[in-house]
Amino acid sequence: MKLLLAVVAVGGLLAGLAGALFGNHSYTVTAYFLSAEGLTQENDVVINGGRVGKVVSVGIAPDNGPSQGGAQVVMEIGAGSAPLHRGTRATIRSKGLLGNPFVELTAGPPGGEVIPSGGTLPLQDTASPVDLDQVMDLFDPQTRARIQTLTREGGTALQDRGSDLNTFLKALPGIVQDASAVSGKIASQDQQLSALDVEFDRIAQMMANEDQAFRRDITNGASLLDLTAAHEAQLEAELVYADRALGELAAGLKGHERDLNQMLRQLPAVLDALQKLSDHSATSLAILNPCMADIVQTLAEMRSATSYRDGNGNLLRVHPYVFTGTEPVNPARIACSGGG
Repeated sequence: MKLLLAVVAVGGLLAGLAGALFGNHSYTVTAYFLSAEGLTQENDVVINGGRVGKVVSVGIAPDNGPSQGGAQVVMEIGAGSAPLHRGTRATIRSKGLLGNPFVELTAGPPGGEVIPSGGTLPLQDTASPVDLDQVMDLFDPQTRARIQTLTREGGTALQDRGSDLNTFLKALPGIVQDASAVSGKIASQDQQLSALDVEFDRIAQMMANEDQAFRRDITNGASLLDLTAAHEAQLEAELVYADRALGELAAGLKGHERDLNQMLRQLPAVLDALQKLSDHSATSLAILNPCMADIVQTLAEMRSATSYRDGNGNLLRVHPYVFTGTEPVNPARIACSGGG
């Protein structure tokens, strides 16, 4: 109970001090703007949408002041919102398209330096309204005409859609918050995305380097298809013949699968025997090769002979002569008259 009484007493003391300081003397602040067009005496001064004071006067800033050629606006702030602190910003705004302009104050941090009555808000802490006509004058006539067309079309599109627009604007902060969360997650993955981007660039470069090879393969494939199409009838006939031949082969081998299997197993041994025969007969064939012409001629004469008697009528006889390998060989006896 005593603590409550102490709090009430301190509150009363503070209220008395505030009344003594600001009750009999109004709290004023002078703000400097680049432009205060449309702002007049008695216009509202608001903080967070609530009226806290009024405009006392609007004039041209002195040449030796902080805003040469700008506007000087004196504002009177009510005791409930005074004093202001350094960091407070002043912005001139309009109430709709046709409403009177007002000064909106954004309070500075409570721990900032107190601005005394009669103090100033420098030019860097103020913002002037932007006139739409001034903005339009920045563009050339063609661009201004396009902007006006877009404005009219936008007005037509939004006609009788005010409730929908209000619903969208009401949901816009949530959409912005969700988008900010997504953007934050994307930003946190920036390094991975950058690495992925580099990998995509590398793959694209590889594909570009292989472009000529791809084109060549496609060209060859197209040529092969054209050649196949040109010989389609012949290929079809060959396939039919191959099918028939394989069918006849299968029919011929039917019932002989075991013999065929046995032959295939013995085939390597047969090939080895043939190789040995070829090696052994190479010497004999080398000896006979120079005499092949004489042998062929002798066989031809024997085939064309009408009898086996000489000119005297004597019967021709053949006496075999067998070499044992120990007799001396007469080169003249075995020499051939044929080619070498």
